[in-house]
Amino acid sequence: MTGTVAHPAGVEWQLARRLLRAPPGAVTSILESYLGEPVRAIKLSQTSRALDEAIPDLDAAAGTRAVDRRVVLCQRSDDSPLVYATSTILPDRLPDGAMRQLLETDLPIGKVLEAHGLATEIEACRLWVEETLLCRSYRLLVGGSPAMRIWERFPARLRR
Repeated sequence: MTGTVAHPAGVEWQLARRLLRAPPGAVTSILESYLGEPVRAIKLSQTSRALDEAIPDLDAAAGTRAVDRRVVLCQRSDDSPLVYATSTILPDRLPDGAMRQLLETDLPIGKVLEAHGLATEIEACRLWVEETLLCRSYRLLVGGSPAMRIWERFPARLRR
């Protein structure tokens, strides 16, 4: 993974490095281990659509079916936000059961992919800082094919 990140004051850099380098499915586990409690996901929105224009990054032509999904991972004890995630998912590149679970539950993407035993890989990862947020975006390959584009924003300070 390449990219540079500015160093805002107060960032817990060991945790930040682990989160920013984490593969899908590991972010929730890392946070749960760090916090010593379960993390819950809240689906903020989800819309299905046909792409208005091609997304070359996903090798997707205009008209391809897509799902836009926004989720926040929260600390279960007090609902403190831990990660804001936005994704564009190509349903035809996922097994039906995994896609159905993403559509019908609030589970994080990585946990769903892990539960279905899907091989994933992150590509084209970009890291940056936005005010008090550490951010990353990446293309997610599932079974070797680009299936999602994901943007994640982590608060620079996480409370335990």
